[in-house]
Amino acid sequence: MPELDGIEVCQELRKSITAPIIFLSSKSSLTEKSIWLIARGDDYIGKPFESIELLARVRAHLRRNRILTDSDNVLNWTQEGTIDSGEKLICHPGLLIDLEKHIVVANGNEIPFSPKEFKLLALLAQNSGVVFETERLFQTIWNADSFGDYRTLAVHISNIRKKVEKKR
Repeated sequence: MPELDGIEVCQELRKSITAPIIFLSSKSSLTEKSIWLIARGDDYIGKPFESIELLARVRAHLRRNRILTDSDNVLNWTQEGTIDSGEKLICHPGLLIDLEKHIVVANGNEIPFSPKEFKLLALLAQNSGVVFETERLFQTIWNADSFGDYRTLAVHISNIRKKVEKKR
C-alpha cells in the first residue's frame, strides 16, 4: 500500500467501525500474524488461500458479529429436491458444503463424497432440525419408492457420518 501499511489502516478503521477486519497477507510468520491481530484485526489468512476458506471465514465473522444470521446460510429445497435459492453454499459450524462444485469441507479438510451421499448431506444440512420420513428421502434422493429397503439409506447416512466426524 502506497502511504499506510495494513496495521495503520486497521488502526484508523477501528476508530470508526466495528465490522470484522480480516488480513490477507503473504507474510506468514507467527510474529507477523500476532502483530496483525494485536493491531485489532479479527483474523488472518496467509496467501495463497482458497476462496472457499475466505468465504467461510468471512461468514463466520459476520455471524459472530450478528451481521449475518444462520438463516442467511440455509437453503430451501422444493419437494423435488431442487434448490430454489441463488445461494450456492451451506455453512454449519466446522462444515462447508459448496453445492455448485460438489465440495464438502470439514474443519478445513476437503472430503470426497459420492453423488448420492452429497445430495443426502446437502438436503439434511440445509434442513437442520427437520425430521424426514424414509419414503420422502427415497423420493428426493433416489426418485423412487423405498420398497422397504431401509438398509440403503442407513448405509449412506453411516458413510456420511464416518467421513464428516473423522475430520472434526
